[in-house]
Amino acid sequence: MTQTLKTQSGQTIDDIVYQIYGDNPHMLAAVTGANPHALNLGIHLPAGIEINLPEIIPTTKTQTIINLWD
Repeated sequence: MTQTLKTQSGQTIDDIVYQIYGDNPHMLAAVTGANPHALNLGIHLPAGIEINLPEIIPTTKTQTIINLWD
């Protein structure tokens, strides 16, 4: 279920994404895709704009293991 947030004057989409989702690299694209109405309002959004917050897209981190004996 998608939640919403109303902006405060001067907030940016980047700030909102980091505040809600943390350092998840996939969520900026998800939030901008869910809010095309906010993309033409400039970098600093006016107060009262409703921003749709999609569900979290899980990230996977890969770790390369190097064996010195291989």
